[in-house]
Amino acid sequence: MSDFIPNKFQAIILQPDLVPEHNLNDLIVHCQDVEELKSIITKNPLSIKILACTPEFLLDISSLLPTLNLVELYLISNKTDVMLPIELIEMDNNFDFIQVHNQKQLMRYVCGKITQCFYAQSAIYADNDENSLHNSCLLVARDALVQMKEFV
Repeated sequence: MSDFIPNKFQAIILQPDLVPEHNLNDLIVHCQDVEELKSIITKNPLSIKILACTPEFLLDISSLLPTLNLVELYLISNKTDVMLPIELIEMDNNFDFIQVHNQKQLMRYVCGKITQCFYAQSAIYADNDENSLHNSCLLVARDALVQMKEFV
C-alpha cells in the first residue's frame, strides 16, 4: 500500500507494545530500538514519516530528528504535562509534536494521518488521469478510516 505514495509512507512506532492490533501492517512499521530505527531510515530516507515514541526514547533519538523527514512526532505519555528537553524545543523542526495519552488515541491520529496522506495523493492521481492509482489510494484511505473506528 505504501508504494502508492511517491517515496513511500511510513508510520514508525518505537516500542511495538505501544500499539494494539491493527490491519495496517505495511504502513505501520515497528522497531525495538534506536539502531533498528536508523536501519529503517536508511532504507527509505525520502519517505513521508510519522513517528511515535515515549519521552524516554525521544532523548535517545534527538540527534536523529533533523534527518528523519518527519511530518509529525507523537509523544506517548499519560502525564498531563511532558517536559521536553530544551534542545528539542529550540530545534528548528519541520514537524509537529503531538502528545497522546493512550494507544487508542495514538491509533486514531495515525489512521487519520494515513487517510489524509492517501486522500491527498489520490487527488493528484485523479488530476493526472491515473484512475487506477487514484482508486487504489482512495481504498487505502477508506481502510484507514474503517480501522480508525476500532479505536474510538
